[in-house]
Amino acid sequence: MSRKVTSKLLKMPKSVAFLAGTTLILSFLVTTGSATTPVVARQDKETSSRRESEAIKAVESAGGRVYRISAADTTREVSFNLVSVPVGDQQLKDVNVIGEVIWMNLAGTNVTNDGLKHLAGLPLKKLHLERTKIGDDGLKHLKSFKDLEYLNVYDTKVTDAGLEHLKELKNLRKLYVWKSSVTEAGMKKLNESLPELAIVGELKLEPVVIEEPKKEEPPKTEKGKKEKPKKADDKKAKRKKKAAESDDQKAKSEDKQKDSTNPDKKKADEKDKT
Repeated sequence: MSRKVTSKLLKMPKSVAFLAGTTLILSFLVTTGSATTPVVARQDKETSSRRESEAIKAVESAGGRVYRISAADTTREVSFNLVSVPVGDQQLKDVNVIGEVIWMNLAGTNVTNDGLKHLAGLPLKKLHLERTKIGDDGLKHLKSFKDLEYLNVYDTKVTDAGLEHLKELKNLRKLYVWKSSVTEAGMKKLNESLPELAIVGELKLEPVVIEEPKKEEPPKTEKGKKEKPKKADDKKAKRKKKAAESDDQKAKSEDKQKDSTNPDKKKADEKDKT
């Protein structure tokens, strides 16, 4: 405010000077743009909301889905899995304007390495890339996903070189590399940088060999002859003993029967008693 204007205000009555000063200040703010800040902010919010709605409609028109993961919060999942129409890089170009997307499912789509750059800025925690054309160059676009916890590159073109792009993802806990070109050496090297990461690689099933039970040969005698198993001898001896005892009992029973029918034996027994 110039000295000339200030001088004029000082000569005015206080009430008039106050109103005049307020008018001048508002005029200054409008001129500099400060007074329009709330209006601009509201317009920006409306523009952002409109762009988000358009992006969601684009996903849904391509056969994808956008939905909340839980009723308890506002985080979302975008999924193109099992869609009936081809999905490629073009369908991802505006997906990063959708707010709070933490899960992304691109399994089985035609997304390429370059298409992953459209995911930049999303706070992703889970990313499905299985059965896609993704290779090592695609994984370099994941370096900024510091919150990523789960990554699936099953049946892709990823090699050990691609795993180098994941070394700084300290929150990564699960990585699936089955049917890719990742080797045991590559997995081991990544685990050195991320010891808490569980890597699921190729399942190697080894054939189970069933050995036939070995037949126990009876021990040999001093003369070189084979002895019969002891168990068989014991059973045979028991049978003989039992048969002998049975014969003795039978004989005793027959003797008693004969004595009871012999009169001379009875008289002799009576004589002995007297």
